Amino acid sequence: HIGLTKEEIAQELIERYARFADMVDALGESFDKAPEGKWTPGQQLEHLGKSVKPIAQGLRLPYFLLKWKFWTANRPSRTYDEVVAKYLNKIPKGYVPGKQYLPAPVSIEKKNDLKRGLDRSVRSIARSLNKMSEKQVDELVLPHPLIGRITLREMMYFTLYHVDHHYANVQRDQKNLS
Repeated sequence: HIGLTKEEIAQELIERYARFADMVDALGESFDKAPEGKWTPGQQLEHLGKSVKPIAQGLRLPYFLLKWKFWTANRPSRTYDEVVAKYLNKIPKGYVPGKQYLPAPVSIEKKNDLKRGLDRSVRSIARSLNKMSEKQVDELVLPHPLIGRITLREMMYFTLYHVDHHYANVQRDQKNLS
């Protein structure tokens, strides 16, 4: 494979999700404000939490069970850029994630719980990655709601892209508020 090692991915996940949480934390009263038709920073935080939690839960299962449930790859993992391009090509204009990933209105009182939950899930994913071999990270296949079946490494690349995408959205939307 070309790209990040599983340890590098685990570290990047922790750093990027913490950076997102810190940025949202620093917004203060803007936590629950967004331009018309856009998610608030709080909703983006909740969405990310809802997105990583099933991955964290799944990766806590024994590897043989994951292999049995989701199968193994019949091709090498794609690169980060290839995963992002595949996702961007699949995402229709005005795409709305499945109900289980949609955020409800989020009050500022929920902020610390959402941050803790997100951090817990991301750290759980990082621990799971660090217990696997590089071969297992490229072998295991997981379902992505839009892209379809992708390797665990590809899912991690998407998960890194996903937080950066929402980080940029919050920054853009906050500028548009002022």
